[in-house]
Amino acid sequence: MCSTPEALSAAQETSAYKGEKDERLTLLKDVANLDHVQIDTNTRPFPPEMMGQDFFLYDLNMFDFCSGRPDFDVLEGQLGTDATSLEELGGAIGRLFDISARYAVAVKSQHAYVRTLKWEQRSDADAAISFGAVRRLGKAAPEPDRLCLGDWCMSRVAEMCARHDLPFKMHTGYFTKNNFMPTENLRAGNMDVFLKMHPNTRFVLMHIAYPHSDELIALAKHYTNVSIDMCWAWSINPLHASEFLRRYLRGAPKNKLFVFGGDTLLPTSSVGYAMQFRKWFGRTLGREVADGTMSEDEAVQLAEFFMIDNPYDYYDLIRRKEIVRTSDADSIAKLGHQGAFGATPKSIRDSGRA
Repeated sequence: MCSTPEALSAAQETSAYKGEKDERLTLLKDVANLDHVQIDTNTRPFPPEMMGQDFFLYDLNMFDFCSGRPDFDVLEGQLGTDATSLEELGGAIGRLFDISARYAVAVKSQHAYVRTLKWEQRSDADAAISFGAVRRLGKAAPEPDRLCLGDWCMSRVAEMCARHDLPFKMHTGYFTKNNFMPTENLRAGNMDVFLKMHPNTRFVLMHIAYPHSDELIALAKHYTNVSIDMCWAWSINPLHASEFLRRYLRGAPKNKLFVFGGDTLLPTSSVGYAMQFRKWFGRTLGREVADGTMSEDEAVQLAEFFMIDNPYDYYDLIRRKEIVRTSDADSIAKLGHQGAFGATPKSIRDSGRA
């Protein structure tokens, strides 16, 4: 174990992984022993590398819309048309889905980094006024206008998710980086009205809403359209994640929980996250066996369900893997206006961890 910066630097020099071609796949698939990864690149359309393979699967990011901060220049570059009205903005959201939904595994937004998770239903008339303010003033637009436009856009995104049968992943709880933690904004319970108003949309709430995790169990128990992803939770606080899993097993259906996700930018970190998860997940199931609440065989079967069967069923992974595996690189050219690759709104790039 490297316990000092000097030891870490020395170990890096002797590492077998130097950033060579295809090393990322080797680390994730062969070392971390992952079946696939679901990536939020914060770009639209998807990168060409996703075609012709079935390991790197992608989320369609909608952060800029849900936060009420659409980057109109980028949107015009992506679609070749400008959005000068609320109606045109809604049409742009629909077109982005029409272009990319076939190749996506889910939709993602981490707007909790820049606004509260609390949502209100907004009329077209009010949203149109707020659209005008955001369009005219940009970053200087008042926060109430951004919230109003963001709420309106969230509804359009949720409707498109339902239409295209894509889960809607949303950040809840703890932030990355430092010295910014508006905990009341992060409560998953803030989403109650939004979940109720979109019963046909499947929601995946991320990171167990730490530290408000019990609210998340209540939502998953109560709402038929809510599932929970423990992505990043084992690294935020492994003991809390372990206790959360035990509480969840007694409070909500097992098929509404996904127990692992690295949530990191670096493949090497994903290897570490995978090791950490397996250690704590095994320890958690071991406690269940020791307490007599399940047999060892039942624990093994539950682990297989959580790690393989449940995500494959929920995300329809056999079909979605087949779609990207049988698509060639030319297919990506059809995913939108040429020149859009890598055109990412700065507000997304700066938003931090997915």
